[in-house]
Amino acid sequence: PDLQAYLASSQTDDQTMSTAQQALEQEFRAFAGIRQIYNQIGFVDAAGNEVVRIQTNADGISGLASERQLQNIGDRSYFQEIISTAPGEIYVSSVELSGEDGQLETMSNGSYRPVIRYGTPVVYSGQIVGAVVAEFLVDRFLSQVETGRQPVFLVDEDGYYLYHPDETKRWSRQLQNEVTLTSDMSPEVVRQILTDSNGTVTTTGNFISYLSLQLPNYPGTWHLGLIKSRQ
Repeated sequence: PDLQAYLASSQTDDQTMSTAQQALEQEFRAFAGIRQIYNQIGFVDAAGNEVVRIQTNADGISGLASERQLQNIGDRSYFQEIISTAPGEIYVSSVELSGEDGQLETMSNGSYRPVIRYGTPVVYSGQIVGAVVAEFLVDRFLSQVETGRQPVFLVDEDGYYLYHPDETKRWSRQLQNEVTLTSDMSPEVVRQILTDSNGTVTTTGNFISYLSLQLPNYPGTWHLGLIKSRQ
Protein backbone atom coordinates (compact mmCIF):
# COMPACT_ATOMS: atom_id res chain seq x y z
CA PRO A 1 0.00 0.00 0.00
CA ASP A 2 2.79 2.49 0.78
CA LEU A 3 4.35 1.88 -2.62
CA GLN A 4 1.00 2.32 -4.34
CA ALA A 5 0.45 5.55 -2.40
CA TYR A 6 3.89 6.82 -3.44
CA LEU A 7 3.21 6.08 -7.11
CA ALA A 8 -0.18 7.80 -6.90
CA SER A 9 1.44 10.86 -5.28
CA SER A 10 3.50 11.49 -8.43
CA GLN A 11 0.35 13.03 -9.87
CA THR A 12 0.02 15.47 -6.95
CA ASP A 13 2.07 18.26 -5.32
CA ASP A 14 5.64 17.98 -4.02
CA GLN A 15 4.61 17.97 -0.35
CA THR A 16 2.24 15.04 -0.82
CA MET A 17 4.90 13.14 -2.76
CA SER A 18 7.54 13.84 -0.09
CA THR A 19 5.21 12.57 2.65
CA ALA A 20 4.43 9.45 0.63
CA GLN A 21 8.14 8.79 0.06
CA GLN A 22 8.86 9.07 3.79
CA ALA A 23 6.13 6.49 4.49
CA LEU A 24 7.65 4.22 1.84
CA GLU A 25 11.10 4.59 3.40
CA GLN A 26 9.71 3.67 6.82
CA GLU A 27 7.96 0.62 5.36
CA PHE A 28 11.13 -0.71 3.71
CA ARG A 29 13.21 0.01 6.81
CA ALA A 30 10.75 -1.85 9.06
CA PHE A 31 10.62 -4.78 6.64
CA ALA A 32 14.43 -5.05 6.42
CA GLY A 33 14.79 -4.71 10.19
CA ILE A 34 12.32 -7.50 10.91
CA ARG A 35 13.65 -9.90 8.30
CA GLN A 36 17.37 -9.20 8.83
CA ILE A 37 18.38 -11.13 5.72
CA TYR A 38 18.96 -8.30 3.24
CA ASN A 39 22.14 -6.51 2.30
CA GLN A 40 20.01 -3.97 0.42
CA ILE A 41 16.35 -3.62 -0.50
CA GLY A 42 14.43 -0.79 -2.09
CA PHE A 43 12.49 0.66 -4.98
CA VAL A 44 14.08 1.78 -8.26
CA ASP A 45 12.19 3.72 -10.94
CA ALA A 46 11.98 2.62 -14.57
CA ALA A 47 14.99 4.76 -15.53
CA GLY A 48 17.14 3.01 -12.95
CA ASN A 49 17.13 5.79 -10.34
CA GLU A 50 17.07 4.51 -6.77
CA VAL A 51 14.11 6.10 -4.98
CA VAL A 52 14.48 4.24 -1.67
CA ARG A 53 17.33 1.99 -0.57
CA ILE A 54 17.74 0.35 2.82
CA GLN A 55 21.25 -0.97 3.31
CA THR A 56 22.87 -3.08 6.02
CA ASN A 57 26.36 -2.20 7.21
CA ALA A 58 29.17 -4.54 8.23
CA ASP A 59 27.81 -4.64 11.80
CA GLY A 60 24.38 -5.84 10.64
CA ILE A 61 22.59 -2.53 11.22
CA SER A 62 20.06 -1.49 8.57
CA GLY A 63 19.58 2.15 7.67
CA LEU A 64 18.26 4.46 4.97
CA ALA A 65 20.65 5.47 2.19
CA SER A 66 20.92 9.26 2.00
CA GLU A 67 19.90 11.16 -1.10
CA ARG A 68 23.60 11.62 -1.88
CA GLN A 69 24.17 7.85 -1.70
CA LEU A 70 21.34 6.94 -4.06
CA GLN A 71 22.55 5.92 -7.52
CA ASN A 72 21.35 5.28 -11.03
CA ILE A 73 21.70 1.55 -11.70
CA GLY A 74 20.01 1.63 -15.11
CA ASP A 75 23.14 0.31 -16.84
CA ARG A 76 23.62 -2.63 -14.45
CA SER A 77 22.92 -5.92 -16.17
CA TYR A 78 20.90 -7.26 -13.23
CA PHE A 79 18.57 -4.23 -13.31
CA GLN A 80 18.05 -4.63 -17.05
CA GLU A 81 17.17 -8.28 -16.43
CA ILE A 82 14.76 -7.33 -13.62
CA ILE A 83 12.97 -4.59 -15.55
CA SER A 84 12.59 -7.00 -18.50
CA THR A 85 11.07 -9.74 -16.33
CA ALA A 86 7.37 -10.39 -16.91
CA PRO A 87 5.14 -8.68 -14.32
CA GLY A 88 4.38 -11.08 -11.50
CA GLU A 89 7.58 -13.04 -12.09
CA ILE A 90 10.76 -12.85 -9.99
CA TYR A 91 14.30 -12.46 -11.30
CA VAL A 92 16.97 -14.34 -9.32
CA SER A 93 20.70 -13.83 -9.92
CA SER A 94 23.57 -16.20 -9.34
CA VAL A 95 25.65 -15.66 -6.19
CA GLU A 96 27.77 -12.52 -6.41
CA LEU A 97 30.15 -10.77 -4.04
CA SER A 98 28.75 -7.39 -3.07
CA GLY A 99 30.82 -4.36 -3.98
CA GLU A 100 30.94 -1.01 -5.74
CA ASP A 101 33.35 0.40 -8.33
CA GLY A 102 35.48 -2.73 -8.37
CA GLN A 103 35.92 -2.82 -4.59
CA LEU A 104 34.53 -5.91 -2.85
CA GLU A 105 32.58 -5.30 0.34
CA THR A 106 33.61 -7.18 3.48
CA MET A 107 31.82 -8.00 6.73
CA SER A 108 33.00 -7.18 10.25
CA ASN A 109 34.98 -10.46 10.43
CA GLY A 110 36.84 -9.56 7.22
CA SER A 111 35.11 -12.13 5.00
CA TYR A 112 33.43 -11.23 1.73
CA ARG A 113 29.74 -10.34 1.56
CA PRO A 114 28.01 -12.81 -0.82
CA VAL A 115 24.54 -11.91 -2.08
CA ILE A 116 21.82 -13.19 -4.38
CA ARG A 117 19.81 -10.46 -6.10
CA TYR A 118 16.04 -10.71 -6.36
CA GLY A 119 13.80 -8.33 -8.25
CA THR A 120 10.36 -7.92 -9.74
CA PRO A 121 8.84 -5.18 -11.91
CA VAL A 122 6.29 -2.82 -10.39
CA VAL A 123 3.21 -2.11 -12.52
CA TYR A 124 1.07 1.00 -11.99
CA SER A 125 -1.80 2.09 -14.24
CA GLY A 126 -0.86 -0.65 -16.69
CA GLN A 127 2.77 0.50 -17.07
CA ILE A 128 6.03 -0.82 -15.64
CA VAL A 129 7.16 2.11 -13.50
CA GLY A 130 10.12 0.53 -11.73
CA ALA A 131 11.14 -2.48 -9.71
CA VAL A 132 11.62 -3.72 -6.18
CA VAL A 133 15.23 -4.87 -5.92
CA ALA A 134 16.70 -6.86 -3.02
CA GLU A 135 20.06 -8.38 -2.17
CA PHE A 136 19.75 -11.46 0.04
CA LEU A 137 22.68 -12.13 2.37
CA VAL A 138 23.92 -15.61 1.46
CA ASP A 139 25.93 -15.95 4.67
CA ARG A 140 22.62 -16.32 6.52
CA PHE A 141 22.19 -19.59 4.60
CA LEU A 142 25.82 -20.67 4.79
CA SER A 143 25.87 -20.32 8.57
CA GLN A 144 23.55 -23.33 8.65
CA VAL A 145 25.88 -25.39 6.45
CA GLU A 146 28.84 -25.44 8.83
CA THR A 147 28.49 -28.43 11.19
CA GLY A 148 31.61 -28.08 13.29
CA ARG A 149 31.98 -31.87 13.31
CA GLN A 150 32.78 -33.27 9.86
CA PRO A 151 34.15 -31.07 7.04
CA VAL A 152 31.42 -29.78 4.71
CA PHE A 153 31.71 -28.17 1.28
CA LEU A 154 29.21 -26.47 -1.03
CA VAL A 155 29.91 -26.03 -4.74
CA ASP A 156 27.99 -24.71 -7.72
CA GLU A 157 27.05 -26.67 -10.83
CA ASP A 158 30.59 -26.33 -12.21
CA GLY A 159 32.35 -27.34 -9.01
CA TYR A 160 33.40 -23.87 -7.85
CA TYR A 161 33.42 -23.55 -4.08
CA LEU A 162 30.75 -21.46 -2.36
CA TYR A 163 31.73 -22.83 1.03
CA HIS A 164 34.76 -24.78 2.23
CA PRO A 165 36.35 -25.19 5.68
CA ASP A 166 39.46 -23.60 4.17
CA GLU A 167 38.35 -19.98 3.67
CA THR A 168 40.94 -19.41 0.93
CA LYS A 169 38.94 -21.78 -1.33
CA ARG A 170 35.58 -20.01 -0.94
CA TRP A 171 34.05 -17.96 -3.79
CA SER A 172 36.51 -19.39 -6.29
CA ARG A 173 34.32 -18.49 -9.30
CA GLN A 174 33.74 -14.91 -8.15
CA LEU A 175 37.42 -14.38 -7.29
CA GLN A 176 38.49 -16.12 -10.52
CA ASN A 177 41.18 -18.17 -8.78
CA GLU A 178 40.24 -21.43 -10.56
CA VAL A 179 40.09 -23.43 -7.33
CA THR A 180 37.40 -26.06 -7.93
CA LEU A 181 36.30 -29.47 -6.73
CA THR A 182 38.53 -30.92 -9.46
CA SER A 183 41.53 -29.38 -7.70
CA ASP A 184 40.89 -31.66 -4.71
CA MET A 185 39.28 -34.80 -6.16
CA SER A 186 39.54 -37.08 -9.14
CA PRO A 187 37.48 -36.32 -12.28
CA GLU A 188 35.39 -39.46 -11.71
CA VAL A 189 34.42 -38.44 -8.17
CA VAL A 190 33.67 -34.88 -9.25
CA ARG A 191 31.51 -36.10 -12.12
CA GLN A 192 29.49 -38.31 -9.76
CA ILE A 193 28.92 -35.50 -7.23
CA LEU A 194 27.89 -32.98 -9.90
CA THR A 195 25.59 -35.29 -11.88
CA ASP A 196 23.85 -37.49 -9.27
CA SER A 197 21.08 -36.02 -7.12
CA ASN A 198 22.45 -37.71 -3.99
CA GLY A 199 24.61 -40.60 -2.89
CA THR A 200 27.92 -41.62 -1.36
CA VAL A 201 31.31 -41.90 -3.01
CA THR A 202 34.58 -43.31 -1.69
CA THR A 203 37.87 -41.47 -2.07
CA THR A 204 41.31 -42.13 -0.65
CA GLY A 205 40.80 -42.16 3.11
CA ASN A 206 37.29 -40.67 3.05
CA PHE A 207 33.60 -41.22 2.40
CA ILE A 208 31.71 -38.31 0.87
CA SER A 209 27.93 -38.08 1.20
CA TYR A 210 26.51 -35.57 -1.27
CA LEU A 211 23.19 -33.95 -2.14
CA SER A 212 22.14 -31.59 -4.93
CA LEU A 213 20.16 -28.48 -3.97
CA GLN A 214 17.88 -26.46 -6.24
CA LEU A 215 16.71 -23.08 -4.94
CA PRO A 216 13.39 -21.78 -6.33
CA ASN A 217 14.01 -19.82 -9.56
CA TYR A 218 17.78 -19.97 -9.02
CA PRO A 219 19.66 -20.26 -12.34
CA GLY A 220 22.01 -23.00 -11.20
CA THR A 221 22.36 -25.99 -8.89
CA TRP A 222 24.32 -26.30 -5.67
CA HIS A 223 25.91 -29.51 -4.40
CA LEU A 224 26.47 -30.12 -0.70
CA GLY A 225 29.07 -32.62 0.46
CA LEU A 226 29.87 -34.07 3.88
CA ILE A 227 33.29 -35.67 4.29
CA LYS A 228 33.71 -38.56 6.73
CA SER A 229 36.99 -40.27 7.49
CA ARG A 230 37.20 -44.01 6.73
CA GLN A 231 39.35 -44.53 9.83
